[in-house]
Amino acid sequence: ATSTISVTSPILYGGSAGGGKSKALRMDALTFCLQNPGCQAYLFRRTLNELQKNHIVKLKQEFPEHLGLGRYHETRRALELWNGSTLYFCFCEKEADVEIYQGAEMHWCGIDEAGQMTPYMIGYLKTRNRLGDWKPLDTQKGLLPKFVLASNPGGPSHSYLKSIFIDKSA
Repeated sequence: ATSTISVTSPILYGGSAGGGKSKALRMDALTFCLQNPGCQAYLFRRTLNELQKNHIVKLKQEFPEHLGLGRYHETRRALELWNGSTLYFCFCEKEADVEIYQGAEMHWCGIDEAGQMTPYMIGYLKTRNRLGDWKPLDTQKGLLPKFVLASNPGGPSHSYLKSIFIDKSA
């Protein structure tokens, strides 16, 4: 039987362009992967071009392979860390693209520029955010699974994100 732990409350890094949201999201994913052997983290952007420019190129600059953190695999767009954790870099241009992740078990899931995704895409990816049989370290219990979003104001999910993170907190 598969154990299930409910998703922790989603987190939103919001604000204007240039504030460091993308880097914070990438570092959050990497931190959880390093702290939890076997962690499967998925970081999303809407397009492959955005994913390359905003995350993959920067990751390679920040953590070159000679540092020994892990190995980046171009064809799979995945950073495989020395401790067995993997950070996948993913994109979903069309709504149907999220469905290729139907069987995925995302212990950490992050969406950069979440306002550019549709509510359906965000909702679907959140259903993949689960632990299954994998267990984080005792010091991380209650912190995973983790669902993190970063967004500027505007885009197809602006009102959706506002209703979750702003209106409900008022």
